[in-house]
Amino acid sequence: MPILWLGDKVLSATEQKAQRGLRKAATWGVRQIKRSLNVQGARLGRFKTSKTGRKVYKRGSKRRYVPSKAGERPHRQLGTLKKSIDYIETPLSMRIGTALDYGLYLEGGTKNMDKRPFLRPFIDSRANQKKIEELVARG
Repeated sequence: MPILWLGDKVLSATEQKAQRGLRKAATWGVRQIKRSLNVQGARLGRFKTSKTGRKVYKRGSKRRYVPSKAGERPHRQLGTLKKSIDYIETPLSMRIGTALDYGLYLEGGTKNMDKRPFLRPFIDSRANQKKIEELVARG
């Protein structure tokens, strides 16, 4: 009786399931990181309401925000960092991050600015690691 080899099909199905799980985990991770960046930085300066109902700054006042403290997640000002967070799909792996240059400076700090990490706390959380493992395993 001949033996039927289905190894390639099994391997392909396993890789597809793993890729689906990684995609779910990456999507969940991006959503969690974006939620953590919802802290609005308080605005300094005076503003008035325009005819359309929008708040606009008076002439002569500068648009400034209260910066986050060292070690805290960065405060949301215009939402550019939050909008830029996404994942990149590679064969059997996902990378979550931002394409903005200043994201790297916020995450790691500079010689003139302390760290304001927004990705590392998500990665270091044991609860998040368990959830990611669960999502990948389920596929």
